[in-house]
Amino acid sequence: MHIGNEKIHPDCPVIRRTVEVGGLTKAQLIQKLKQQSILMNESAERLFADDKFTTSESKYILQTVELTVARLRQS
Repeated sequence: MHIGNEKIHPDCPVIRRTVEVGGLTKAQLIQKLKQQSILMNESAERLFADDKFTTSESKYILQTVELTVARLRQS
């Protein structure tokens, strides 16, 4: 998927982001969050402790585009 210079919406300012997903174990992910001074509340701690929450060994790179709902209504 390439969104570099594609027109997303007519005359619409957008915020583009590249997001890296996966490639870390739970322990590595927790450590990375701590390194970035990101705190977890009780719900997040329960989520990480649950065996149903798994991480992916594969790393994926996602590109996202953010715009406001108001901009979507404009044509």
